[in-house]
Amino acid sequence: MKMMMVERMFTVIILFGFYVVGKSEIYIVTIEGEPVTSYRGGVSGFEATAVESDEKLDVTSDSVSSYSQHLELKHDTLLETLFDQGTYTKLYSYKHLINGFAVDISPEQVKPLIFLIFLPTF
Repeated sequence: MKMMMVERMFTVIILFGFYVVGKSEIYIVTIEGEPVTSYRGGVSGFEATAVESDEKLDVTSDSVSSYSQHLELKHDTLLETLFDQGTYTKLYSYKHLINGFAVDISPEQVKPLIFLIFLPTF
């Protein structure tokens, strides 16, 4: 049931093992969707946040804050859908240069994420 909900909501693009800590590992997972620096609009309710190469990103602007919160909510929703509370630790949400997160999970928990990589996008 959880997996079907995830299939419709997210496509995981890349998954990297980072290093081993006891019986768990830290992975950096990137997901589909533009990060703040390259988001040119298209998601209902969120203004474009992309900047030109010679412009500086105002990380305090309402549009950047709002879209950043949107991305972090997507990260949290994916993790909450795949894993039971207390079985993982999200270490960081990447929102500005990439769209993804760092998570501490067991090697066994990686399987649902790998499964998502191979799902067709509808």
